[in-house]
Amino acid sequence: MMREISEHDVLQTIASRREPLFLYLYTPLCGTCKAAERMLDIVMETLNTEAMKTNVNFAPRLVAEFRIESVPCLLAFRSDEGEAPEKLYAFQSVTHLFHFMNDKRCDHP
Repeated sequence: MMREISEHDVLQTIASRREPLFLYLYTPLCGTCKAAERMLDIVMETLNTEAMKTNVNFAPRLVAEFRIESVPCLLAFRSDEGEAPEKLYAFQSVTHLFHFMNDKRCDHP
């Protein structure tokens, strides 16, 4: 299960991270977001990893700073501080999501 986090807390967590980090961006009325979140729950349990989630309606600075084009969106931050996050918009399948997250959490290029 993902932990809901405020925009302020997200920005602080991103700035102080020491390891890879996943942030799921969504809106509560988005049906595709609900399906994507279910897939994320399965993958996180399989990988024994965590992610945070934020409602973009309350995160305008995040949307602008990371140029979020649509939801659902999964941001994968590597442990390198200055590196821009990778974005995943198309949650094609649990398998696709598994490979995306597994590659990023291992923190290899």
